[in-house]
Amino acid sequence: MGSRIFVSIKELDVMKKCLSLLMCFLILFFSSHVVIADEYDAYEIPYSSSYKYGVVNSAGKLIVSAKYSYIGNYHNGLAKAKDSLGWLYIDTSGREVFRASLCKEVGDFHDGLVKAKDSVGWKFYNTSGKEVFRASLCTEVGDFHDGFVKAKDSVGWKFYNTSGREI
Repeated sequence: MGSRIFVSIKELDVMKKCLSLLMCFLILFFSSHVVIADEYDAYEIPYSSSYKYGVVNSAGKLIVSAKYSYIGNYHNGLAKAKDSLGWLYIDTSGREVFRASLCKEVGDFHDGLVKAKDSVGWKFYNTSGKEVFRASLCTEVGDFHDGFVKAKDSVGWKFYNTSGREI
């Protein structure tokens, strides 16, 4: 005697949703790269074959098409990205907030500030792209934590607060 398997409508709906999510993942996996933006962080998953990065939100909705050569994780609501013109920062809706295109090195936001290095030296921007202060004589700078950043110049290590005042 054969046995019958009974599945409720609710279980069928759950199985359909799981299959849909699996199909979306497989489609994205066998393409290039996209960053998934959620409230706290971003995760890279494949998206297109052009080796460009874009952003999708945690619901799978495309926020930014794959047009950047790099997109970092979201910190303080912004992610660094790079295109043919240089570095820039985008928000979780995909809007370009500001460019740091003359900078050869940029960091991630911490405590509302980000470090960037141009031909003169290190400087710090706020989340709207305004330069807050420069630490141009410093050869190394860290990231802000608890309102302070450490920086090294020819004399040694020193600390700055978020206003740029040496402590």
